[in-house]
Amino acid sequence: MGEPCPVSDAASPVSPVSPIQPIAPIRVDGREADWDVVLVLDNREVRSQQDRGFLANQLHAAGLRCEVRALGLGDVQWTLRHRESGREAMLDVLVERKNARDLAQSILDGRFREQQYRLGRCGARHPVYLVEGGLATQDVLPTDSLLTGVMRTVVNQDIYVYQSTSIDDSIVFLRSLHEIEKAAVHRYFAEGDECVLNVINLTASSCFHPLKISFADFQTLYAKSKGTKLNQLWCRQLRQQIPRCTVAKTLIIAKHYPTLASLMRAYKEQSSVKEKEGLLKLLCDSNRKNKIGLALSRNIYHYLCDS
Repeated sequence: MGEPCPVSDAASPVSPVSPIQPIAPIRVDGREADWDVVLVLDNREVRSQQDRGFLANQLHAAGLRCEVRALGLGDVQWTLRHRESGREAMLDVLVERKNARDLAQSILDGRFREQQYRLGRCGARHPVYLVEGGLATQDVLPTDSLLTGVMRTVVNQDIYVYQSTSIDDSIVFLRSLHEIEKAAVHRYFAEGDECVLNVINLTASSCFHPLKISFADFQTLYAKSKGTKLNQLWCRQLRQQIPRCTVAKTLIIAKHYPTLASLMRAYKEQSSVKEKEGLLKLLCDSNRKNKIGLALSRNIYHYLCDS
């Protein structure tokens, strides 16, 4: 007799990802001199009010126009703002700022892979990880393991990683990115076919001209506080990156583990690799069909935990 299939009647099913209408590009026109490049810091990223004020003040002292606002994705963004109308277009560099210990902890609990997935799908041509402090200064992961995670981010995810030695070094780096953005603003005024802005697969890699998405639309799409967004991204990740993970099986997994982080926590609670490989094998739908099975359960574990 086969093993029983666990079913939770109390849990509400996860709805499939609903289609989202394309977003109209923002109009960027007129004279280039009528637009300003503004660096925006996330108001939830800093560790204290003093840290926020220090970083913003140092950036101002370095000659950068800087503001502090709630950001939907990343810790530092750049926007192109029209001086008269106030229209704002997202620019194509986005920075996730972490110290070495935060980075190591995010690798352990699954947030790091979740962030990589979001960064890779957000349409920014140049996502960046700014890692502050030496990798050996943290006590969460062996230094070699942390270095491997960083290198895989560069090679496999095409995300640039800059290791900063101090807050002063970080400010110099952010200033250099700011100057690069200012020098590239002319591309937003170039004639050419507009890219289709569709958040199901928002990417700039196949379009020469930058995506002209408004700052407000971008924050709405990637709002950190919306758990449903994370759930949708998690479902897409399973479907797009795990072979033979069908829509039905994706929804079964997401019903029990709504986010990548929740599954990673469950893996940590298992005492052996064999238990981790088989964690998902008995999951099935309410009709006791579409069982995940050992092969897929094993593949998911190794895909998520071997990197």
